[in-house]
Amino acid sequence: MSDYSKIIKEYSPEYCEFLEATYGKNMMSEGKEKGIDELLKGANVINTRILDIGSGLGGVPFHLSTKYQAHVTGIEINKWMVEESARRTPTNIKNMIY
Repeated sequence: MSDYSKIIKEYSPEYCEFLEATYGKNMMSEGKEKGIDELLKGANVINTRILDIGSGLGGVPFHLSTKYQAHVTGIEINKWMVEESARRTPTNIKNMIY
């Protein structure tokens, strides 16, 4: 097993479902869309390229591409999450890699 195997096992489908129920659709951490917007307050990210490291279920890339028309590339080490986010999200952000 790789050094990342513990992290990958920790984020099981069941745990991700719990996080999503807690934080909102496709989200895995607190703050939701409002937190993303607050983080980017004052930054001009409209129509820019953004790299999202640890994209999880794709909530952040989806929000960035929808609200800011950003071109988002997501990187995620958990193959299951990459596949699940690709299944859930619109085609304009299906460029997730792992």
